[in-house]
Amino acid sequence: MHRGIFWAGGGVGVLVAVALFLPGARFAPRPAATTAAASQRTITVMGSALESSPNNGTGINEVSINLSTAGHRSLESSLAELNGEVTVVVQAARKLGIPASDISQNNQGFFWNNQGVPGKFSGGVNANDNIVITVSAKNTQSVFVAVVHALSAFSRHPGNNNIYVSPQSQFEPVNASTASIDAALSAATHEATAIAGRMGVALGPIQSVTQEPYTGPQNGNQTAVTLKVVFITRAG
Repeated sequence: MHRGIFWAGGGVGVLVAVALFLPGARFAPRPAATTAAASQRTITVMGSALESSPNNGTGINEVSINLSTAGHRSLESSLAELNGEVTVVVQAARKLGIPASDISQNNQGFFWNNQGVPGKFSGGVNANDNIVITVSAKNTQSVFVAVVHALSAFSRHPGNNNIYVSPQSQFEPVNASTASIDAALSAATHEATAIAGRMGVALGPIQSVTQEPYTGPQNGNQTAVTLKVVFITRAG
């Protein structure tokens, strides 16, 4: 509770209020201004570096083998021949050291051909399958020759077997070296220092570093690394 004393003078009215607090009354303290937000201000920058990767025959190719059988009287016999072709192709690649993870089989299918091809094979069940072998550039020719040799055992059987080589990339992915990572981090630090100077603050410790996709210009024989670096700032 409080009592008010009011006084009104002549002319322009002036109202004065005086609060009289009872004994024991206290003012509620005002919260102190916090500096936590300022102490956690950060600068986030991206730093990138490129490193030459010499070509040591690490190019990647895909050897695609389209297998087919034709003129079978039953699905079972058509599948048996098709699986025989698949088996010899896979075995030929595995003997050359190609891991099973680099050999894929897909698009297997069957259909009935009523007429066949006059002079070549009669109508019946046709089957086809596709095998893709991922190989290095230096092993492409040996894999190609091995597959051709393996399929020669089926040369008298109706159907067509086609082999294609498709370049997929000039170089295998290579992890960035320690030197590239240091260079990217140095570039980020240099940029953050310049920004901190314009902000009137000092650059503090690194809060976090994450690797990001590189989006800048890059030659086929270069390895790139981009780092997203978050720095804590301090009062200047």
